[in-house]
Amino acid sequence: MRNYPQLNLVLTSLTDKTKILRVKAFVDTGFNGTLCISQKLKKKLELKLIGKAKTVNTDEKQVGNQVAGVAAAFLSLEAGSTEYKVPVIIKEISLECVIGMQLLQLFARDNQAHLVFNFLQDKIQFVES
Repeated sequence: MRNYPQLNLVLTSLTDKTKILRVKAFVDTGFNGTLCISQKLKKKLELKLIGKAKTVNTDEKQVGNQVAGVAAAFLSLEAGSTEYKVPVIIKEISLECVIGMQLLQLFARDNQAHLVFNFLQDKIQFVES
């Protein structure tokens, strides 16, 4: 399995604010969406489905996936804007939560920061502009 950089997130159901989980989210630079979560995490948060979305897997096959909404808050980053209400793709994945580039770019833009990947140390850093 690839070694992914990680960030700590708190995920909250948009329909039931009492459903809150802290997760280690793995960053996948090849994923251009916001978040992808496992079926197991969907059940724990009791997420309500809001639709379906077609995605392209790494094997280049197009598949349909369930979509729900969550509030995602970055815990391990100090910044003014750290919580986002975003759509999440729900898939059968071995990791609980995967962060995509769209969410990282949104965070960087909102906080006027540059997104820096340190692949040697498996770290992600946001450097102020």
